Amino acid sequence: MNLENNSFEWQVTSGSALMKFCWRWLGSVGSHDGYASFPPGPENPGVYMVKLTACGTHRIYIGEAANLGKRLRGYGGRGAEHPNRPGMTTTNMKARVRRVLRERDGEIEVYLLELPACSGLSWCEHYPACKDCRVMLERLALATAYLRREPLINEHGFPKVLEDNPLL
Repeated sequence: MNLENNSFEWQVTSGSALMKFCWRWLGSVGSHDGYASFPPGPENPGVYMVKLTACGTHRIYIGEAANLGKRLRGYGGRGAEHPNRPGMTTTNMKARVRRVLRERDGEIEVYLLELPACSGLSWCEHYPACKDCRVMLERLALATAYLRREPLINEHGFPKVLEDNPLL
């Protein structure tokens, strides 16, 4: 990730089509007495990226939400820590966040996808509130991350990591 002025871009071209993902840094996740505090996000729909760094490496999670602020708050807080389970994204992210923040070099940063995304695509009249449009953008961002060989932790058949890795 080429980070410049707290933001960066991913570009994808296919034939004459160009898609540009502009990611803007929202902030870092803090930890106080085992309580994870995410930076306040807008109460708007959108696509986000969470970058978790620990043990000298990082992994990213890309997601979409109807209310970004509410979704990010859902990853913070306290609660019982469970092993990762398929289909339990919020529970799994909460556990990952706590494990990473316990690491001496653990750090978590949050980025938001600038909307409207720069492309030659036509969006529906309800974009970005339209769930289908957000899911399409999330999937395009995930496909771009695959092509860029970004280290992903999304639960869609991505590479597994070792059990002792806090990013698991």
